[in-house]
Amino acid sequence: MAGRYRFEASGAQSTRGDETNETESAAPILHGGPFYRLQQAAGLMDADNPRTARRAVLFALVSWLPLVILAGAQGLAIGGGPERAMLLDFSAHARYLLAVPLLIVVEVAANRRFVIMADYLIASGIIAESERRRFADIISDTQRLRDSRVAALIFLLLAYTTSVLSTFYIVKFYPNTWLATGTVGARALSWAGFWQIAVSLPLFQFLVYSSLWTWFAWLIYLWRLSRLKLRLTPTHQDRAGGLNVLGDSSYVIAIFVFAAGSVVAAVWAEQIVFYGASIGDFNKPFIAYLALAILFSFGPLLFFTGKLNRLRLSGLRDYGALVSRQAQHIEDKWIKNGGPQSEPILDGRDIASLKDMNESYKVVSSMKLVPLEFRAIVVIAVAALIPMFPLILMEFPLKQILKTLLGVVF
Repeated sequence: MAGRYRFEASGAQSTRGDETNETESAAPILHGGPFYRLQQAAGLMDADNPRTARRAVLFALVSWLPLVILAGAQGLAIGGGPERAMLLDFSAHARYLLAVPLLIVVEVAANRRFVIMADYLIASGIIAESERRRFADIISDTQRLRDSRVAALIFLLLAYTTSVLSTFYIVKFYPNTWLATGTVGARALSWAGFWQIAVSLPLFQFLVYSSLWTWFAWLIYLWRLSRLKLRLTPTHQDRAGGLNVLGDSSYVIAIFVFAAGSVVAAVWAEQIVFYGASIGDFNKPFIAYLALAILFSFGPLLFFTGKLNRLRLSGLRDYGALVSRQAQHIEDKWIKNGGPQSEPILDGRDIASLKDMNESYKVVSSMKLVPLEFRAIVVIAVAALIPMFPLILMEFPLKQILKTLLGVVF
C-alpha cells in the first residue's frame, strides 16, 4: 500500500502538522501496485530509473518472439496458407510489437505528467493553503486506489480467463489458425497456442486493464479535485482559470488510443484481406471508436465545467463593472470637462488603464468551459486515425490516392 502523501511548501504547514522551509515535489501518483513492485524485484526498473525503453522492448520480445519460434517449429509460421501463418496474423503483431511496448510507455508517461500537474497546482497557488490537507488526502487516496492488490488480482484472473476463452473460441470456430494443430474433430493447441494463453495474451490484456484502471484513478482524482475550493482567476491567459494544464493529459491518453487503434485496425485488416470485407463496412464502428476515444480523453475534464462557468460569469460581472467605471471616469474627465490642458490625452494613464482593463475583460469573455486546447482534440483524432491509414491503402492503392490528391490541388 502506498504511503501517505505529504506536500511541504516554504512557510506552509505540512499534513503532518510540522513546519518546514523545504519544498518537495509531488510524490509519484500512479507508480505502484504488485506489477510495479514485481518489475522492481526482477531488476527491470527502480524508483529513480524506470528503464522504459528496455522494458518495452523486453515485454514485446517475450510476448511475440516465442510465438514465431514455436509456430515455426511446427510449420505454422509461414506455411499452410495465409490464414494459418502466424507471420501473417496482423492482430498478433499489432498487440505484441506495438500495443504492449506502448502500454509500458503509457505507464511512465502518465506518472510523470500527473506529478507535473500536481506540482503546478500547488506552486501556482490554485490549491489554497486551506485546501492543501484535503489535496494531500486526494493524492494519497489516488495512490492507494491505483496500488490496489485486489484490483491487480482481478485483472490477472480476468486476463487469463478471457485469454483462454478467446483462444479456444478461435480454435473451435476458425479451422485455419496457427493456434492449433490437427484436423477438425481432433484438434489440439499448438505450441505457439500454449504460449499465447500462458504468457502473450494475458500480458497484453493485463496491461490494458491496468491502463484502464489508471484512467479510472485519474477520473476519481479529477472529480475530487473539482470539489475543492480552488483559487482560479478569470483573467488567466490560458482562458481556463489556470486549469488548462489538466487538458495536457490528452497527450498521454493519445498513446493508449494509438495502441488500441492499432489492434483494432489490424483486426479489420484481417477481415479485408482474408474474408473479403470492405473498408466501408467499418465506417460506423470507426465513428463509434473515435467518439469513444474523445470521450475517454476529455470526459473527465467536464467535472470543471460548472466551476469554470461560474468563474466566467462572476468575472464578467466584476471586470465588466471595472471597465464601466473606468470608461465613465474617462468620459467625465476628457469628454464632458474637456480634460486638463496640461496633460496630453494620448500620454494619459487613464487611457492605458482602460486599455489594460479592456484586454482583461476580453480574456474573461473568451473563457473556456472545459480546460483544454483545440490542439489536444487534434492530437487524439490523429492518434486514432493513423492506425487506420494502412486500411485505406489496402482499399485504394497509394498511387491512386496521390493521383487524386494532385488532381484536387492542381
